[in-house]
Amino acid sequence: MRGAVTFTWIALGAALGVACGAGSEPATVTPVALPAVSSTASPAPTPPTPAAPIEAPPEGPLGEAVRDAAAAALPPRDAATEVFLEAYALEKKRDLAGARRRYYDLITKHPGSAAIPQAYLAFGELFFAEAEADPSKRELAAQAYREVVKYPPPGNAVHAFALLRLGEGFARAHDGPNALSSLRKALDALAQHPGSPEAARVERAAVQGLVTAYAESGRPEAAAAFFRASHLDVPAALAKLIAEYRRIGDPRPTLVAASAALDVGKHPDLCREAGLAAREASGGADRAVAQAARDLEQKQRATCGP
Repeated sequence: MRGAVTFTWIALGAALGVACGAGSEPATVTPVALPAVSSTASPAPTPPTPAAPIEAPPEGPLGEAVRDAAAAALPPRDAATEVFLEAYALEKKRDLAGARRRYYDLITKHPGSAAIPQAYLAFGELFFAEAEADPSKRELAAQAYREVVKYPPPGNAVHAFALLRLGEGFARAHDGPNALSSLRKALDALAQHPGSPEAARVERAAVQGLVTAYAESGRPEAAAAFFRASHLDVPAALAKLIAEYRRIGDPRPTLVAASAALDVGKHPDLCREAGLAAREASGGADRAVAQAARDLEQKQRATCGP
């Protein structure tokens, strides 16, 4: 039965909560940025320019915003909702031991509650944050997020966000195929349920995560087909991908991706990124790379104009 407590990680989470004393709690949960990025542009031929950050600080942490909105939509004057809100309030006060116990109480005593996916998400977020310092917690976080996505939307308001977190976790573990699969599912869920909490921000994070994971594990020449199948804005996604390859600093996949991207046609972002890629790679000592950079520059001019 879905909601029955059959997973050892739940008991482990409760035990960990009991074991954590005041002052020994992990850092506040914040959204994951896959590789760290900077918005400062650098002139060629200095090191590659990272893509701009996905989230502006004034918006606040994405996870907190999603969870606040989902919690506010729970049925009022409901005993299970009250238990969840008590647990969430304890978590916000950094009483993580107390919060874990109350989330555990909710899962064990109110298995049919609408708050159950959010309780599983809370365990996932706690383990996700702890995994920064202790990678062994990644699998515990993943198990919690998998429990969340067993509950379909629209009844489960945090379904797409949990898929995003799963994808980010796989990306942290350098598991490209599973990262790409989870992030595509997150985008599909948002397309089907655009009223999900913080949908626009979750979508931006999923798109950037998809691009980053593809740069690590995908074939640069096949990126357009992949992004088209993912129902993305293909030129915009390809421009982000070229920027990510430039950030990584390997000119070979950068040049291949940029050349293939220009086959999509003239697009301002693509033209800019292809031009930057060509200029950055043209001064290297590798003759093959330098020639590929010259070829890309010619193609960029033919496609985009002077």
